[in-house]
Amino acid sequence: MAHAVRTAFLEYHYMAEEEKEKKKKIPQTKDLLAHFKRHYKKEPEKAAEIGMIKDVGAETTHYWDTGNYVLNYNIAGNMLDGGWLGGKANQCAGLTQTGKSLLGSAALSLASHKKDVWTVAMDSERALEKSIIHRLHGDDNNILYLPVHTIESVMNHLQVIVEKKSASDTDNLLKVFILVDSFANLSSEEEVAQVKKHEMSKQDMGKKAKGMKKFFRVFGDMLYKHNITVLGTNHLIANVGVTHGPQHKRSGGEGFNYFSSCTMDLLTPEKTDMDGNKIEAKKGNEVIQTVVRSKMNKVRDKGAREGRVSGVTFHYEKGVDRWSGMAEHLLKYSIVVKNGRSYDFSFGGKMFHEKAQWGTILKTLQTDHDLFKAINDELYNRVLDHKETENMNEEFVIKEKEVGMEDTTDE
Repeated sequence: MAHAVRTAFLEYHYMAEEEKEKKKKIPQTKDLLAHFKRHYKKEPEKAAEIGMIKDVGAETTHYWDTGNYVLNYNIAGNMLDGGWLGGKANQCAGLTQTGKSLLGSAALSLASHKKDVWTVAMDSERALEKSIIHRLHGDDNNILYLPVHTIESVMNHLQVIVEKKSASDTDNLLKVFILVDSFANLSSEEEVAQVKKHEMSKQDMGKKAKGMKKFFRVFGDMLYKHNITVLGTNHLIANVGVTHGPQHKRSGGEGFNYFSSCTMDLLTPEKTDMDGNKIEAKKGNEVIQTVVRSKMNKVRDKGAREGRVSGVTFHYEKGVDRWSGMAEHLLKYSIVVKNGRSYDFSFGGKMFHEKAQWGTILKTLQTDHDLFKAINDELYNRVLDHKETENMNEEFVIKEKEVGMEDTTDE
């Protein structure tokens, strides 16, 4: 009897101890957060940056229009509200004469019309003329022009911008858009010093590449913290000696590649005149209004899908064609379907055009803003729900002449 009572007592005792252990408070992540807040109590700025990721995560809160709907989508998944990533570094690299500077100037011109925005052009090539901004309908009275020669000069200018913004914009409501055209043409102070000493034979010894890495290490966090967007152009050069792997590489070392939140490559330019005829060569002093259609490949994005490819048309006299690439885009997502040599266009259970030419469908999209917005919302929701599927059964390479596409830069 005594043994049974003792056994029952011990079982009760052990059960009580187990219950006590269960009731002990196990520290949660929020307790760690509270500890950090107390730890940095005397450093309020640092404490304000710390929190749960749902509250203080490095989300992209705004985008900068590229000037082309399809390119906006390829970067951000939204044709109307997407574009270059705000508060981050964006890289636009390209082969020669693919339109990278024109694309950068187009984004700069569009940004120049926004309120509460500083627009800054850092020009290392002395190629950004006032006439270009006028052709792109930019506000040249709202763009600060800063000639730059070295990566160190870019760093110094950016430091001045950060200091001025911090002092005058305490609520961080102001946005800054900076075009650097181009990072490829920047030198280093070491290289400049060698030239001044006529030491032409000495190499740069990687000073510029190291300077680029230093630039993004120092300013990468500042860009997001101060609502500063950098769009930098760069050169694609032949990857000599490579038989397997990328045929091109971006100049200036790996600094920009690693730190850019979005990288877009411009490839395979095709030059035509305004009538769509391929340009072989100029005759004498003949001036041809050039149209370039470049393949744009999204090769890097830290937060969204990579590998979106589109063809974008650049008119050197008028800028980026707002609607170019739309035919391939809607075919890719089966909103427009090929029907022989024509196209069927239906959406939301309604057939808008059957066996129509692309030019007819394009006019409907341009004039029916509610319809275009509904299509944009549908595609954007597919991205959010991870239900974005491309129709890859056919290679949709559509020429302007083939589909009756018009010059839509002014639309």
